[in-house]
Amino acid sequence: MNRSLFSFSLLAVLGWGVLAFFGSPGQAAGARPKLVMLIAEPEYKTVETLPKFAAQFLEKDFNVVVVTGSTAAGETSFDHIEELKTADVLLVSVRRRSPPREQMQIIKDYIMAGHPVVGIRTASHAFVVRGTKPKDTEMDWPTWDADIFGGSYTNHYADGPTPTITAADPAPNPNSTGKIDLSVTSVTVHGKSYAIDASVVAMDTIMKGRGVTKADAAKVAGGAVAGAIVGKLLGKNTKGAVIGGAAGAAAGAAAARASRDIDVVIPKGAAITVKLNAPLTVKTA
Repeated sequence: MNRSLFSFSLLAVLGWGVLAFFGSPGQAAGARPKLVMLIAEPEYKTVETLPKFAAQFLEKDFNVVVVTGSTAAGETSFDHIEELKTADVLLVSVRRRSPPREQMQIIKDYIMAGHPVVGIRTASHAFVVRGTKPKDTEMDWPTWDADIFGGSYTNHYADGPTPTITAADPAPNPNSTGKIDLSVTSVTVHGKSYAIDASVVAMDTIMKGRGVTKADAAKVAGGAVAGAIVGKLLGKNTKGAVIGGAAGAAAGAAAARASRDIDVVIPKGAAITVKLNAPLTVKTA
């Protein structure tokens, strides 16, 4: 079977996306390609589900060999990793593992020979350890995701809503304010995203002058520099007030505002209040 057709046929059967593909030599006529499933992750229990999937859908077309590794604390090796030396396809379902150097070399040799790799779920960080350093006898692969899959996974998205900017207009002149609107259509809870019907009812914004300089602030006396550069203006610029500033600082900010456009800024850590327009059901498991 043509190797490209074989690889895409495998993906069609699995129903998962391609994370990486490398060609491999042709298989002898009549022989089933050898598919090695490399499994070592405790989160999604693929050591239980993948063999069952293979038995139901793959074994007719592939010689499936399952290679596993204990996920107990301190365990990093794989059982029978030498099976990879004669594999035609490698399916990876591994999470943050630094195998013994000789085992990692077998994995590298397989890949450098140009054989195909398919990854699912935690395969993006299969050999990218975090919060610890591999032993001298072990080897990680920090750039695995970029090198093999062309990805850039760093971690799960944080829990909470995902706002989208729907309008962002700068102030057209010194006598008006900029505009920024947000919408929220999804929320992440325990790593799972849920669609929601919600409205943003409040958000902490500040008004900030563009290009405020010491020269602008010097137009008024006393505290002008602090007022123009540090002062946070709330509300419309015609009624703006400086938080935590002295009278001189407020005057300085007012003068700077009169000569520079004012934009709306959502600072880092700002509070955004979202109201659900419809009920949201979150699964606990």
